[in-house]
Amino acid sequence: MRRFTRALLILTLILAAGRASAQAAAPSVEDAIRAAIEADGAVYAGPCADTRSPDDLDKVCSRHIAEQEGVHAYLAGRTFSEFTTWLFVQQTGEGWQVSGSAPLNFLAQDMQIPWP
Repeated sequence: MRRFTRALLILTLILAAGRASAQAAAPSVEDAIRAAIEADGAVYAGPCADTRSPDDLDKVCSRHIAEQEGVHAYLAGRTFSEFTTWLFVQQTGEGWQVSGSAPLNFLAQDMQIPWP
């Protein structure tokens, strides 16, 4: 439980500080997501579908959900657990960059993506 709390805190800090949108451009979508997640010390395991237990326990993974006008929406969260955060990634002239993030609202009546 302590590790889960730490991972959740790290993702919350990323959102609160706006660090996800301040990351430098990366050569790939996965590299951009990795940089945003690892900015505060969390370990990125890659796409959730590729994670394996026990190697990826206590790490953070992501899942592509949709694309709209060149912005890709991903959900991120602790491996083998619930997603907690929306990450929005788009390609710029310099490469791929996380352009925004938002907490996943578990109490929402619908699952609309909070596009930036």
